[in-house]
Amino acid sequence: MRKALYIFVSILLLYPLSSCSVEDLTFVAEDIVTESDMVDNPDQLTFVHLSDTHRSSISLDPALYYLNHTPTRFGLLTGDVTATDQMLEAIRESEKPMLLIPGNHDAYPYYEYSVGQYGFRTRVLNYIGQGERVIFANNQDNYWYQDYQKNGHTLRVIGIDQYEFESVQEDPNSLNCVYSQEQIDWFINLLEQSASCNGIIIAIHAGFGNRYVWNRDTSVTNDFISIYAKDYDNSYDFQGLDIIKVIPDIINAYQTGVNLTAQEYRNTTHDDKLTVTTHFDGPHHNFIAYFGGHTHWDMVEHLTPYPQQLQALIAYGGDGTGSKYNDLIKNTSNKNSYNFNVNVIDFNKRQLRIIRKGANVKVDGTTRDSIVISY
Repeated sequence: MRKALYIFVSILLLYPLSSCSVEDLTFVAEDIVTESDMVDNPDQLTFVHLSDTHRSSISLDPALYYLNHTPTRFGLLTGDVTATDQMLEAIRESEKPMLLIPGNHDAYPYYEYSVGQYGFRTRVLNYIGQGERVIFANNQDNYWYQDYQKNGHTLRVIGIDQYEFESVQEDPNSLNCVYSQEQIDWFINLLEQSASCNGIIIAIHAGFGNRYVWNRDTSVTNDFISIYAKDYDNSYDFQGLDIIKVIPDIINAYQTGVNLTAQEYRNTTHDDKLTVTTHFDGPHHNFIAYFGGHTHWDMVEHLTPYPQQLQALIAYGGDGTGSKYNDLIKNTSNKNSYNFNVNVIDFNKRQLRIIRKGANVKVDGTTRDSIVISY
């Protein structure tokens, strides 16, 4: 492990962190990679998840280090990257893929450092070489999929773009999700071809609990739900109208075989509508979870209207807490400065284990260590 520590310090010296000094993190390597992290179970597939870096490498660099020094297959960075050139170069040089999707701060033009919907493809995804690591739907948009095989098991990873306001010529000022008909049709067609996969995960930015559509069940608590969530007013994601339901409704049809027929969903506050018809031959039981961020605080829960659908939203990956609803104690040095999740899928047991790396002490003194959920 001393060798690993030496390697980590050397890497940090090659590309200094944008948010903290090398001295702040030189003693973190042994916490990032333990002996148990090096065990490669043939029936388990591991990936890293972080979100909402907001121009900060403070969580990205430890996540990339873990990715490249363990049997982990890939990483997910689920939006609001607002990446610096330094961050993009680190991702580009990674030995293993760190897969990206856009968030609202990446796509909407009035946010500082936003590159826009199309700019995210040309200036971010193309630059880091993501086209060599995933299968894009087309040459200009940001949604994609990729399959990973392990010991006869196949995991399908699907990346969704929730901010297609340029494609559909919508006004982004409403801060809502915007989907094109083309992406939804692609998504349905991809699911129709996914029945033979042993698992499906979907990378999103914003989660699916919305006061305009349904309320969270705030009586449900676990170690990976922010302790502030119990009495929160259910407005933790700001997507409006019924467009928020289109992805969960399609997954529900896929899982149950109860298909949608010419179901309409509105984009933002305008008359632009999506029409959804599915022909799934379900039921299918290989959907595992959505992975996202946006809230800036941890939220691992099943959707209230869809008890078979799990979402795992991870807290802010930048400097500090990032939100008054983030219950983690964070500071600018040692393991409390960063946070990412290690996700272990056990295909035989049909279980997802989520393990917290970095900041794990909550404001009430309890810790956020790991959780196991069956699918």
